[in-house]
Amino acid sequence: MNMPKPTIPANSPVAASEFTSPADDSGDKQSSGSSETDFTKADFFDHPLLWRAKELNPGQVKSRRPDQSLASGYSELDQELTGRGWPRNALVEILLPCAGLGELRLLLPTLAALSNKQWIAWINPPFIPYAPALEQYGVDMQKILIIQAREHAEALWAVERCSQSACCGAVIAWPDQASLTAKQLRRAQLAARSGNTLGVFFRPLDAEQQTSPAELRLKITGHQVDQLSLDILKRRGGWPLQGLAIDLSQTTGRRLDRMHSIHVDLAQWQKQWRDQQQANSGPAPQSVSAMALEHLLSQHASSAGEDAGNSSSLH
Repeated sequence: MNMPKPTIPANSPVAASEFTSPADDSGDKQSSGSSETDFTKADFFDHPLLWRAKELNPGQVKSRRPDQSLASGYSELDQELTGRGWPRNALVEILLPCAGLGELRLLLPTLAALSNKQWIAWINPPFIPYAPALEQYGVDMQKILIIQAREHAEALWAVERCSQSACCGAVIAWPDQASLTAKQLRRAQLAARSGNTLGVFFRPLDAEQQTSPAELRLKITGHQVDQLSLDILKRRGGWPLQGLAIDLSQTTGRRLDRMHSIHVDLAQWQKQWRDQQQANSGPAPQSVSAMALEHLLSQHASSAGEDAGNSSSLH
Protein backbone atom coordinates (compact mmCIF):
# COMPACT_ATOMS: atom_id res chain seq x y z
CA MET A 1 0.00 0.00 0.00
CA ASN A 2 1.41 3.36 -1.00
CA MET A 3 1.17 6.02 1.72
CA PRO A 4 0.73 9.62 0.64
CA LYS A 5 3.72 11.87 1.11
CA PRO A 6 3.29 14.39 3.99
CA THR A 7 2.91 17.93 2.85
CA ILE A 8 4.43 20.86 4.78
CA PRO A 9 2.90 24.29 4.37
CA ALA A 10 5.23 26.75 2.72
CA ASN A 11 4.95 29.17 5.64
CA SER A 12 5.69 26.55 8.30
CA PRO A 13 8.66 27.44 10.57
CA VAL A 14 10.06 23.94 10.16
CA ALA A 15 9.82 23.88 6.40
CA ALA A 16 13.25 25.36 5.83
CA SER A 17 15.00 23.74 8.78
CA GLU A 18 13.90 20.14 9.29
CA PHE A 19 12.63 19.23 5.85
CA THR A 20 15.13 21.05 3.68
CA SER A 21 18.22 19.18 2.65
CA PRO A 22 21.55 21.04 2.73
CA ALA A 23 21.92 20.04 -0.88
CA ASP A 24 18.88 22.14 -1.69
CA ASP A 25 20.73 25.32 -0.71
CA SER A 26 22.98 26.70 -3.37
CA GLY A 27 26.53 27.78 -2.66
CA ASP A 28 25.58 31.39 -3.27
CA LYS A 29 22.93 31.26 -0.57
CA GLN A 30 25.33 29.74 1.96
CA SER A 31 27.93 32.36 1.18
CA SER A 32 25.36 35.10 1.51
CA GLY A 33 24.18 33.80 4.87
CA SER A 34 27.74 33.59 6.21
CA SER A 35 28.59 37.19 5.33
CA GLU A 36 25.28 38.32 6.76
CA THR A 37 26.10 36.58 10.05
CA ASP A 38 29.58 38.07 10.20
CA PHE A 39 28.16 41.53 9.65
CA THR A 40 25.72 41.04 12.52
CA LYS A 41 28.48 39.95 14.90
CA ALA A 42 30.59 42.93 13.96
CA ASP A 43 27.70 45.26 14.68
CA PHE A 44 27.12 43.58 18.03
CA PHE A 45 30.70 43.82 19.29
CA ASP A 46 30.99 47.45 18.19
CA HIS A 47 27.78 48.52 19.91
CA PRO A 48 28.42 51.54 22.22
CA LEU A 49 26.32 50.05 25.04
CA LEU A 50 28.38 46.86 25.22
CA TRP A 51 30.50 46.63 28.39
CA ARG A 52 34.09 45.69 27.58
CA ALA A 53 36.29 44.52 30.43
CA LYS A 54 39.46 45.49 28.57
CA GLU A 55 38.40 49.16 28.73
CA LEU A 56 38.14 49.26 32.52
CA ASN A 57 41.32 51.25 33.02
CA PRO A 58 41.68 54.39 35.18
CA GLY A 59 39.63 57.21 33.69
CA GLN A 60 37.50 54.91 31.55
CA VAL A 61 34.81 53.89 34.03
CA LYS A 62 31.26 54.26 32.71
CA SER A 63 29.77 57.69 33.26
CA ARG A 64 26.71 58.67 35.28
CA ARG A 65 24.37 61.62 34.92
CA PRO A 66 25.46 64.70 36.92
CA ASP A 67 22.35 64.51 39.11
CA GLN A 68 23.30 60.97 40.17
CA SER A 69 26.80 61.64 41.49
CA LEU A 70 28.53 63.89 44.02
CA ALA A 71 32.11 65.04 43.56
CA SER A 72 34.27 63.73 46.40
CA GLY A 73 36.75 66.60 46.22
CA TYR A 74 39.64 64.21 45.57
CA SER A 75 40.68 63.87 41.95
CA GLU A 76 42.40 60.51 42.49
CA LEU A 77 39.20 59.00 43.84
CA ASP A 78 36.76 60.68 41.44
CA GLN A 79 38.44 59.30 38.34
CA GLU A 80 37.96 55.75 39.66
CA LEU A 81 34.26 56.11 40.51
CA THR A 82 31.26 55.83 38.26
CA GLY A 83 30.08 59.32 37.39
CA ARG A 84 33.31 60.77 38.77
CA GLY A 85 32.06 60.93 42.36
CA TRP A 86 30.09 59.36 45.21
CA PRO A 87 26.78 57.78 44.15
CA ARG A 88 24.00 60.27 44.84
CA ASN A 89 21.35 57.71 45.75
CA ALA A 90 23.08 54.58 47.03
CA LEU A 91 24.78 52.99 50.01
CA VAL A 92 28.55 53.31 50.40
CA GLU A 93 30.58 51.21 52.83
CA ILE A 94 33.93 52.33 54.23
CA LEU A 95 35.84 49.56 55.99
CA LEU A 96 38.56 50.57 58.43
CA PRO A 97 40.56 49.01 61.28
CA CYS A 98 39.60 51.71 63.79
CA ALA A 99 38.03 55.13 63.95
CA GLY A 100 40.11 58.27 63.54
CA LEU A 101 42.24 57.51 60.46
CA GLY A 102 40.95 60.38 58.34
CA GLU A 103 37.75 58.73 57.17
CA LEU A 104 35.67 61.82 57.90
CA ARG A 105 38.01 64.06 55.93
CA LEU A 106 37.34 61.75 53.01
CA LEU A 107 33.69 62.84 53.14
CA LEU A 108 34.00 66.45 54.26
CA PRO A 109 34.00 68.18 50.83
CA THR A 110 30.78 66.38 49.92
CA LEU A 111 29.17 66.97 53.32
CA ALA A 112 30.02 70.67 53.11
CA ALA A 113 28.36 70.96 49.70
CA LEU A 114 25.25 69.04 50.78
CA SER A 115 24.81 70.97 54.04
CA ASN A 116 24.15 74.17 52.08
CA LYS A 117 20.66 72.89 51.24
CA GLN A 118 19.98 69.64 53.10
CA TRP A 119 20.43 67.98 56.47
CA ILE A 120 23.31 65.64 57.28
CA ALA A 121 22.30 62.85 59.68
CA TRP A 122 24.96 61.26 61.93
CA ILE A 123 23.70 58.05 63.51
CA ASN A 124 25.61 56.59 66.47
CA PRO A 125 28.96 58.31 65.83
CA PRO A 126 31.71 56.88 68.09
CA PHE A 127 32.81 60.41 69.08
CA ILE A 128 31.08 63.77 69.40
CA PRO A 129 31.64 65.70 66.12
CA TYR A 130 33.90 68.69 66.68
CA ALA A 131 31.88 71.69 65.50
CA PRO A 132 34.72 74.25 65.00
CA ALA A 133 36.65 71.88 62.73
CA LEU A 134 33.55 71.02 60.70
CA GLU A 135 32.74 74.71 60.28
CA GLN A 136 36.31 75.37 59.14
CA TYR A 137 35.80 72.84 56.37
CA GLY A 138 32.58 74.55 55.27
CA VAL A 139 29.97 72.31 56.92
CA ASP A 140 26.87 74.20 58.06
CA MET A 141 26.39 73.11 61.69
CA GLN A 142 22.78 74.27 61.54
CA LYS A 143 22.12 71.35 59.18
CA ILE A 144 23.76 68.64 61.32
CA LEU A 145 21.45 66.10 62.97
CA ILE A 146 23.05 63.74 65.52
CA ILE A 147 21.05 60.67 66.53
CA GLN A 148 22.17 58.38 69.35
CA ALA A 149 20.09 55.21 69.17
CA ARG A 150 19.91 52.96 72.20
CA GLU A 151 19.68 49.71 70.22
CA HIS A 152 20.81 48.42 66.85
CA ALA A 153 17.24 48.11 65.58
CA GLU A 154 16.55 51.75 66.45
CA ALA A 155 19.69 52.84 64.63
CA LEU A 156 18.65 51.01 61.46
CA TRP A 157 15.13 52.45 61.77
CA ALA A 158 16.66 55.95 61.94
CA VAL A 159 18.82 55.20 58.88
CA GLU A 160 15.79 54.20 56.83
CA ARG A 161 13.58 57.09 57.92
CA CYS A 162 16.24 59.73 57.38
CA SER A 163 17.18 58.29 53.99
CA GLN A 164 13.58 58.20 52.80
CA SER A 165 12.65 61.64 54.13
CA ALA A 166 14.03 63.55 51.12
CA CYS A 167 15.31 66.11 53.66
CA CYS A 168 18.73 64.54 54.24
CA GLY A 169 21.42 64.84 51.63
CA ALA A 170 23.56 62.26 53.42
CA VAL A 171 23.09 59.72 56.20
CA ILE A 172 26.29 58.45 57.79
CA ALA A 173 26.09 55.69 60.37
CA TRP A 174 28.21 53.38 62.50
CA PRO A 175 26.06 50.22 62.77
CA ASP A 176 26.71 47.33 65.13
CA GLN A 177 28.69 44.86 63.04
CA ALA A 178 27.71 41.86 65.19
CA SER A 179 23.99 42.54 64.65
CA LEU A 180 24.03 43.78 61.05
CA THR A 181 22.39 41.40 58.56
CA ALA A 182 22.28 41.21 54.78
CA LYS A 183 18.57 42.03 54.84
CA GLN A 184 19.21 45.21 56.83
CA LEU A 185 21.92 46.26 54.39
CA ARG A 186 19.51 45.71 51.52
CA ARG A 187 16.87 47.85 53.23
CA ALA A 188 19.41 50.63 53.78
CA GLN A 189 20.39 50.48 50.10
CA LEU A 190 16.75 50.66 48.97
CA ALA A 191 16.04 53.53 51.37
CA ALA A 192 18.97 55.53 50.00
CA ARG A 193 17.78 54.93 46.45
CA SER A 194 14.16 55.87 47.12
CA GLY A 195 15.10 59.05 49.01
CA ASN A 196 17.90 60.09 46.64
CA THR A 197 20.28 60.09 49.61
CA LEU A 198 23.97 59.30 49.99
CA GLY A 199 24.16 56.59 52.65
CA VAL A 200 27.50 55.79 54.29
CA PHE A 201 28.19 52.92 56.66
CA PHE A 202 31.49 52.72 58.57
CA ARG A 203 32.29 49.07 59.23
CA PRO A 204 35.27 47.06 60.57
CA LEU A 205 37.68 45.24 58.29
CA ASP A 206 36.17 41.79 58.89
CA ALA A 207 33.05 42.93 57.02
CA GLU A 208 35.05 42.42 53.81
CA GLN A 209 34.31 38.70 53.99
CA GLN A 210 30.55 39.36 53.87
CA THR A 211 28.55 40.06 50.76
CA SER A 212 26.85 43.43 50.59
CA PRO A 213 24.35 45.16 48.29
CA ALA A 214 26.21 48.45 48.73
CA GLU A 215 27.01 50.04 45.39
CA LEU A 216 30.48 51.13 46.50
CA ARG A 217 32.79 49.50 49.05
CA LEU A 218 36.11 51.03 50.14
CA LYS A 219 38.71 49.70 52.55
CA ILE A 220 41.29 51.88 54.30
CA THR A 221 44.53 49.89 54.23
CA GLY A 222 47.00 52.51 55.46
CA HIS A 223 47.27 56.08 56.64
CA GLN A 224 49.85 58.76 57.31
CA VAL A 225 49.60 62.48 57.93
CA ASP A 226 47.43 63.85 55.09
CA GLN A 227 47.54 60.50 53.28
CA LEU A 228 45.16 57.56 52.97
CA SER A 229 45.66 54.30 51.11
CA LEU A 230 42.42 52.74 49.84
CA ASP A 231 41.32 49.53 48.20
CA ILE A 232 38.14 49.66 46.13
CA LEU A 233 36.48 46.34 46.90
CA LYS A 234 33.39 46.96 44.80
CA ARG A 235 32.35 49.68 42.36
CA ARG A 236 29.67 49.95 39.77
CA GLY A 237 31.00 49.49 36.25
CA GLY A 238 34.53 48.58 37.27
CA TRP A 239 36.82 45.94 38.69
CA PRO A 240 38.22 46.10 42.24
CA LEU A 241 41.29 48.27 42.66
CA GLN A 242 44.13 48.16 45.20
CA GLY A 243 46.55 50.75 46.50
CA LEU A 244 44.75 53.99 45.65
CA ALA A 245 46.60 56.88 47.34
CA ILE A 246 44.50 59.86 48.47
CA ASP A 247 46.04 63.21 49.37
CA LEU A 248 43.77 64.60 52.10
CA SER A 249 45.40 68.03 51.99
CA GLN A 250 43.33 68.79 48.88
CA THR A 251 40.46 69.76 51.18
CA THR A 252 42.41 72.54 52.92
CA GLY A 253 45.09 73.48 50.41
CA ARG A 254 47.79 72.98 53.04
CA ARG A 255 49.52 70.03 54.64
CA LEU A 256 49.74 69.18 58.33
CA ASP A 257 53.53 69.03 58.21
CA ARG A 258 53.94 70.39 61.72
CA MET A 259 51.76 67.65 63.12
CA HIS A 260 53.86 65.19 61.17
CA SER A 261 57.00 66.47 62.91
CA ILE A 262 55.33 65.82 66.28
CA HIS A 263 54.65 62.23 65.25
CA VAL A 264 58.27 61.79 64.17
CA ASP A 265 59.67 63.24 67.40
CA LEU A 266 57.31 61.19 69.53
CA ALA A 267 58.39 58.04 67.72
CA GLN A 268 62.03 58.89 68.51
CA TRP A 269 61.19 59.36 72.20
CA GLN A 270 59.40 55.99 72.24
CA LYS A 271 62.46 54.33 70.68
CA GLN A 272 64.70 55.84 73.33
CA TRP A 273 62.37 54.56 76.02
CA ARG A 274 62.42 51.04 74.58
CA ASP A 275 66.22 51.12 74.49
CA GLN A 276 66.28 52.23 78.13
CA GLN A 277 63.88 49.48 79.13
CA GLN A 278 66.08 46.87 77.51
CA ALA A 279 69.00 48.18 79.56
CA ASN A 280 66.81 48.18 82.71
CA SER A 281 67.70 51.78 83.37
CA GLY A 282 64.57 53.64 82.29
CA PRO A 283 61.70 55.05 84.36
CA ALA A 284 58.14 53.72 84.34
CA PRO A 285 56.46 53.51 80.92
CA GLN A 286 53.65 55.88 81.89
CA SER A 287 56.10 58.53 83.10
CA VAL A 288 58.23 58.42 79.98
CA SER A 289 55.21 58.62 77.67
CA ALA A 290 53.72 61.53 79.60
CA MET A 291 57.03 63.38 79.73
CA ALA A 292 57.65 62.86 76.01
CA LEU A 293 54.20 64.03 75.01
CA GLU A 294 54.28 67.05 77.32
CA HIS A 295 57.70 68.05 76.04
CA LEU A 296 56.77 67.72 72.39
CA LEU A 297 53.46 69.54 72.69
CA SER A 298 55.03 72.43 74.56
CA GLN A 299 57.83 72.59 72.01
CA HIS A 300 55.42 72.80 69.06
CA ALA A 301 52.52 74.62 70.73
CA SER A 302 53.31 78.07 69.37
CA SER A 303 53.66 76.91 65.75
CA ALA A 304 51.47 73.84 65.45
CA GLY A 305 48.66 74.27 67.97
CA GLU A 306 46.01 75.06 65.39
CA ASP A 307 46.98 72.21 63.07
CA ALA A 308 47.19 69.75 65.94
CA GLY A 309 43.64 70.62 67.04
CA ASN A 310 42.24 70.24 63.56
CA SER A 311 44.03 66.96 63.03
CA SER A 312 42.84 65.38 66.27
CA SER A 313 39.25 66.38 65.65
CA LEU A 314 38.98 65.00 62.13
CA HIS A 315 41.34 61.99 62.20
